[in-house]
Amino acid sequence: MKLFNDEIKYIPIEKIQPNKINPNRMPDKTFKKLQMSLRKFGMMMPIVVRRLENDKYEIIDGEWRYRASKEIGASDIQAKIIDATEDEVAKLILATTIKGKHNLYETLDIVDKLKATEDSDTLNACNLDKDKVQRRTKYSGSDKIKIVKPKGNKRDEKDGAGVKAIGDYKRVVVLSVEEYEKLKNGE
Repeated sequence: MKLFNDEIKYIPIEKIQPNKINPNRMPDKTFKKLQMSLRKFGMMMPIVVRRLENDKYEIIDGEWRYRASKEIGASDIQAKIIDATEDEVAKLILATTIKGKHNLYETLDIVDKLKATEDSDTLNACNLDKDKVQRRTKYSGSDKIKIVKPKGNKRDEKDGAGVKAIGDYKRVVVLSVEEYEKLKNGE
């Protein structure tokens, strides 16, 4: 399987077809946000395809970006073309579905700045719902935030710079019952 130094080019969208295997699902709201993101910022990362017969291409990674691009009327899409067998494609599809999630508290400075300066459309294009961000970051900078180490976690290492790794720690908000009820009810 050749993965590096592969060709990247724009391919007419009608020459691309989804793969038979796509374990990813995307809720309608998230799909709409993806479309908004593509309209606002463009394609940030090319999809990955393999060449088929008759000048056609099969998607290995990026089906939802392909669908959103098609939905917003794109005529072509940037794609990385790799050589891969059917077996290799199945492995790559599963490997490319490994995705992380943003931790709002770790990106709090950026999120706070965006929340204060950007409109809801821009926040949605960044996959940030303004109300959700405000609820989740309501107590940032508050004395109610405590950083705790989960029980049973014995690791407490320092990195090369002598700084404790905080990945094993979690931020928790210490609230009274009344405060918790208000937060739960969206007040």
